Amino acid sequence: MVFGLAIAAGGLLAIALLRWSEVGVLLGMAIFGIGIGLATVGNTNMLSRACSRENFGSAMAVNQMLLMIGMSAGPVIASLVIGGFADASTGYAYCWGSAALLATVAIGLILWSKANLGIESVRPAPQEEKA
Repeated sequence: MVFGLAIAAGGLLAIALLRWSEVGVLLGMAIFGIGIGLATVGNTNMLSRACSRENFGSAMAVNQMLLMIGMSAGPVIASLVIGGFADASTGYAYCWGSAALLATVAIGLILWSKANLGIESVRPAPQEEKA
């Protein structure tokens, strides 16, 4: 998940910095897509390790609901940033740069929680150990 978010952050930064070139934007989007794909697989793997078999479906449903809320609210917030206080060029860079910063913050939170929780905190539920 960390590796995928790092790649996604690099892609987002490339989109923000290479906005004057069509090839640069396409390359940044490709890098971002690869990174998000890797992070999504890591997220699903983390949920499957942390939840019991009985709760896995509910956990995935909540995860997908939160993803949908974020995908719905993100473009609205981005348009408010672009239209609210910046012109089109700098607002574009602010939005993609902010997304790269948020991906980097997510990496920090993942590493911090992993250090605080330790690998032993993610264990199978007791009913899975008996089976």
